[in-house]
Amino acid sequence: MIQVFSGLLALLVSSHCFAQLTMTERLIRDEILTLGGDWESGSKPQLIVFDGASFTTGHFEMLAHLPSVTHFVARNCTVDGFALACLSRVRQLDRLDLVRCNIDSPSFSALKGNRLLREIHIESAELSNTFLLELASLQQIEKLDLAEIVVPPNFVQCISDMKNLKECYLVNCQGLDSLSLETLKLNLPNAKIVEMHREENRTECDGESRREVEAMGRR
Repeated sequence: MIQVFSGLLALLVSSHCFAQLTMTERLIRDEILTLGGDWESGSKPQLIVFDGASFTTGHFEMLAHLPSVTHFVARNCTVDGFALACLSRVRQLDRLDLVRCNIDSPSFSALKGNRLLREIHIESAELSNTFLLELASLQQIEKLDLAEIVVPPNFVQCISDMKNLKECYLVNCQGLDSLSLETLKLNLPNAKIVEMHREENRTECDGESRREVEAMGRR
């Protein structure tokens, strides 16, 4: 009887939360869930996840109608100039995760206007020299996680320009030798630079596994 009551209470609370959504937000929520993404439970979500090739660049325009979003995750998607332009309109965004994405545009400087953006995580993506120059222009970034990438030649130079960086986690990054790592640490004396290696069967470095890496770095 208690379990039944608890289930009904949870259903009522959930229905009440979703009732607070606008008609546009309800339509967007249904579209995201239908395509296999994730919508944080309750009203006015802070976390939105696009997962899979079903999410085209046009779907990023939906984010402009979700002003409460603070954390956006894209997995296995194409992120081009239009997608970045849409993300630049999410003014409350403070964390951006791009996992196994085809980053089809170097225009990361479009996110300069996201003044609350403090954390970027990129995993299993091809990063060009031009992309890194654009990334380094985001002086508001305080935490940077890079995992499973091939380090471009200008990596140390670009990351060294991110003077407000407080933490930088480099997980299974190819092409980063000990000299480059030490140079980066010298150029950013106030930042915590952590290089990590993990086994291939470990899960991707966002969410819980990302926090595991951070915990290991503190030891």
